[in-house]
Amino acid sequence: MSQTPKPLPPDSQVRIGHVHLKVADLERAITFYRDGLGFRLTQRYGRNAAFLAAGGYHHHIGLNTWESAGGSPPPPGSTGLYHLAILYPTRAELADGLQRLIRANIPLEGAADHGVSEAIYLRDPDGNGVELYWDKPQSQWPRTADGELAMVTHPLNLDALLKEILSTQTMKRILQIFAGAAVLITLGIWLATGANRGWTKTEVQVKTLDPVTEIEGISYRKKFQPGVDFLGAAFGGATLLAGASFFFRKPKQNKTTNNQ
Repeated sequence: MSQTPKPLPPDSQVRIGHVHLKVADLERAITFYRDGLGFRLTQRYGRNAAFLAAGGYHHHIGLNTWESAGGSPPPPGSTGLYHLAILYPTRAELADGLQRLIRANIPLEGAADHGVSEAIYLRDPDGNGVELYWDKPQSQWPRTADGELAMVTHPLNLDALLKEILSTQTMKRILQIFAGAAVLITLGIWLATGANRGWTKTEVQVKTLDPVTEIEGISYRKKFQPGVDFLGAAFGGATLLAGASFFFRKPKQNKTTNNQ
C-alpha cells in the first residue's frame, strides 16, 4: 500500500492579503482606518461596505455592516479575531504611524519589542484589536542554541521610536540642501567662467604632411578658448554666494511630542 505523500508547504510568496471586518457603523470605521491610520478609500461597495488600501493595492481592509449594523463587540470569552496586524516597511514608517495616532487622539493599549519586531497595540471603534509593527532584519532575530526563534515581550520606548521621524526628516533636509547648493554652485561656475556665451573662436596653424608626396603644408583649424563675460561673471558670483549660503543654512527641526 503506497503512502500518501506529504503536502508541500505553501510557496514563500503566499501571504495574507487582506482582512474583512464586520462593523457597527461604516462611516465611523472608515474614518478610523482612513483618517487615523492613513489608508486610502479605494471603493464603496453599495451603501453597506467599503474597501481601503495602502499604495496602489485594491484593498487591504474590507468593512461591512451587512449583518452587524448597530451591533456590539463580542463579549469576553467569545472566539473570533484577536487582532489584525499591519506591517510597516521600516522603523521610521512605524514612527510615522504612531505620530498619526497621537495627532488623531487615538489611545494605545500597549507597545512591545518582540525581538523579531516592534509593535504598537490599539483598538478600532468596534473593539477589534489592531497591531502596527515593523520587522527587524532576520539577522537580528533572537534564537535559541538550536536555532529556533525565541520571541520576547519587552517594553518599547515610544519616545525613542518617535525620534526616527526627526532623524529621517533631518537627513532628507540635508540631502535637499546639498542638491540645491550643488545646482546653484554649478550654475555659478558656469556663469562666472563665461561658459554660457563668452567663448571666442581663434584660428591656429597646424603643420601637415601629405602621405603621397611627402610635402609639408599648413592648414588652419578653429579652436575655442574661454573669453571674458563680465555680466556672466557678476551673476555667477552672486549665484555662488547664494549656493554657499543655501548649503550652510541650518536645517529646521520639527518638534514631536508624545501625548500618550
